[in-house]
Amino acid sequence: MTAITVCVIGGGLAGSTVAHELRSSEQDVRVVIVDDDPDSPYDRPPLTKRLLDAGFDPAAKPAWAVNGTEWLRDRVTSVDPHTPAVFLEAGGLLRADVVVLATGGRPRTQSNDMWGFSCLRSAADARWLRDQLDQAVAPKVLIEGAGPLGCEMASALNKRGIPVTLVEADRLPMRRLLGPELGAEVAAWAVDAGVDLRLERHILAAERSTTGRYHVELSDGQALDVDVAISAIGMTPASELVAGWGAADGRGVHCDPRGRVLDDTGVPYPHVYALGDVAAVTEADSGVLVHRESWTNATEQGAAVAADILGKTPPRTGRPYFWTEAFGRRIQVLGRVPMDPAPAELLADYPERHGAVYRFDLDGEPAAWVAINAARDFAMILRDEQAQQAMM
Repeated sequence: MTAITVCVIGGGLAGSTVAHELRSSEQDVRVVIVDDDPDSPYDRPPLTKRLLDAGFDPAAKPAWAVNGTEWLRDRVTSVDPHTPAVFLEAGGLLRADVVVLATGGRPRTQSNDMWGFSCLRSAADARWLRDQLDQAVAPKVLIEGAGPLGCEMASALNKRGIPVTLVEADRLPMRRLLGPELGAEVAAWAVDAGVDLRLERHILAAERSTTGRYHVELSDGQALDVDVAISAIGMTPASELVAGWGAADGRGVHCDPRGRVLDDTGVPYPHVYALGDVAAVTEADSGVLVHRESWTNATEQGAAVAADILGKTPPRTGRPYFWTEAFGRRIQVLGRVPMDPAPAELLADYPERHGAVYRFDLDGEPAAWVAINAARDFAMILRDEQAQQAMM
C-alpha cells in the first residue's frame, strides 16, 4: 500500500483511537489531527465523575493520547468530500487521501441560550464551574437533567456536602439507560443521599440577578434560588460539517456499516468516514441506523474505521458496554436494557456493599446485564460473553 495521508477532525477518544490504530500499523500512514480545543486530548468522563476531587486536572493527558501524530490547533470550516479536502478557519487547505469526522457532540444549550445556565463538556467548562463553586459561600446548585451526566455531577457535588436540586422531566432518573425498575432504585439512592430530586418537572423560567444567583421557576409552580445552575439534558451530534453534502439528522451523520459517510441519496463517499458521538452507523446485520454515545463505542468504531482504511478486516464487536457512577454505586451495563422489560432477574445480591447483579431478558433471550458495585461478577459475565462470541 502506498503512503497515504489521513486527516482526523477531532482529537477526542474516537479520533485518537483511529490515529493510534493507523500509527501502529506497519503501513506508511501520515495522520493529521485537527482540533481547536487547546486542552485536547483529555478524558471527558472524569469531568463529571471527579469534578471536585482534590488534585484533579481536567486537562490531564490520558493514556490513549497518541504520540508521533501531527496536530493542527485550528477549526475546520468545511469539507470537500470529493477531493477530499479540509478547509481551515485560519485560511489553510489540507488535502488528504482520507478524512475522518470525529467531531463528537455538544451539549444541548436551550437553558444556556435562554437563561445562561452552565454546561459541562470541556476541560475549560470544568475549570470555570469549579471557580464558580469556589467563589460562592455555601453554594446551592441546580442540575437540569437526571441522566448519567446529571446524576454523576449530583453525586460529585453531594459527596462534597454541596446542596443539590436535581430536576428531571422524565418520571425516573436514568430510565432510558436502566429501565424503570432500576431507575426507581437510582431515585431512592439520590433521595437517601440527601439530593432534592424533582421528577416529572421541567424549568419554566429563570432569571439571574446582578449578584449572579438564579431564581428558577419550575413547571409545578414552585421556585428555587440557587448559586449555580447546570444544564445536563443531553448532547447534539456536531454534524454541521456535512450540511449540504452528507445525510444527517438528530442522530448524527449517516454512515454505512464500514463507517463511510452517506450522501443524501444513501451512497457512501469512499474516502470520508465518521465515528463516535457524531455518527449514526448502519448495522450490517439488521440494516438499522444506530447512534451510540459511549467510551466503548468510540474505541470500537475507531478500530473498525482504521481497519477499513488499511484494507483489513475490522475486529468483531460485541454487545454495547457502558458504565457510570451514581451516589456511591458503580453501575456497569452490558447490552441494551429493554424499555419495556420483563422484571429483572436478580443474579446476585450484596447488601453489605449496596451491590447487586441483574439480567434483563427480551423474547426469552438475555438482552442485558447490569452490575451495581459488583465489578468481579461483571468481569465474569463479560468474559463468558467474549468466549461465546469467539465461538461464533
